[in-house]
Amino acid sequence: MSDSEKLDLILTGVIDLNTRMYRVEEEVAILKADMKEVKEEVAILKADMKEVKEEIAILKADMKEVKEEIAILKADMKEVKEEMAILKADMKEVKEEVTKTNLIIENEIRVNIQRIAEGHLDLARNMNDVIRPNNEMEVLVVRVGVLETEVKYIKKNLHMNVAR
Repeated sequence: MSDSEKLDLILTGVIDLNTRMYRVEEEVAILKADMKEVKEEVAILKADMKEVKEEIAILKADMKEVKEEIAILKADMKEVKEEMAILKADMKEVKEEVTKTNLIIENEIRVNIQRIAEGHLDLARNMNDVIRPNNEMEVLVVRVGVLETEVKYIKKNLHMNVAR
C-alpha cells in the first residue's frame, strides 16, 4: 500500500472518526438536554414529594387528633354504658316497687275503701233514719203553728160573737 493510500485510509478514518465524534457530540447534547429535562422533572418531583410529605405530616397530625377524640369517645361510651346499666337496674327496682304498690292498692287499700264505703252507706242510712223523724217533727211543728193560729182565730171570733 502506498503512502497516499495509507493517507487516504487515515483520512477516511479521521473523517469517519470526526463524523462519529460529531454524532457523539450530538448525542451528548441530546443526552445533556434529556438530563436537563430529567433534572427539571426530578426537581418537580422533589417539590411534589415535599408537598406530599407536608400533607402526610398534616394527615398524621389529624389522625392523631382523631385517635385522641376516638379514645375520648370510647371512654364516654364506657361511662354511658355503665350509667345505662345503673339506670336499667334502677328501672327494674322501680318496676318491682310499682308492682308491689299496685298489689297493695288492689289487695289492701281497695278492700279497705270498699269497707269504708259500706260503712259510709250504713251511716248515710242511719242519718236518713235520724233525719226523717226530725223532718216529721218539723212538719208537726208547722201543723201545730197552723192549728194555734186557727184556735186563736176561733177564740177571737167566739169572743166577738159572745160580746154581741
